[in-house]
Amino acid sequence: FLANLQVAYDNYAWDAKLTFVANYFDDRIDAVARAPQEPIKESGRLDINVTAEKTLRNGSKFSLKLKNLLDEPIERTQGGRVIETYKKGMSLSLGYSLSF
Repeated sequence: FLANLQVAYDNYAWDAKLTFVANYFDDRIDAVARAPQEPIKESGRLDINVTAEKTLRNGSKFSLKLKNLLDEPIERTQGGRVIETYKKGMSLSLGYSLSF
């Protein structure tokens, strides 16, 4: 099962944008193993990202990006046994750009 949701809001009066993105996938096969071993499966998880942008009068732009807000663990299993678990971590990015 796979689901993606994107909700965006544009405020033309303020020249600003806000975007919310959610991606979900259920358990999936990560790698196929040779018999008699079972395939390696990745456990399902939800990723949420948010982006905000504000354009100024001079054409420059401020941006804020927040990625992987839930920081759910990534877990791989084989035959019902956990073989690897880790987290990607959250990410924060601030940006400024000027076009001329």
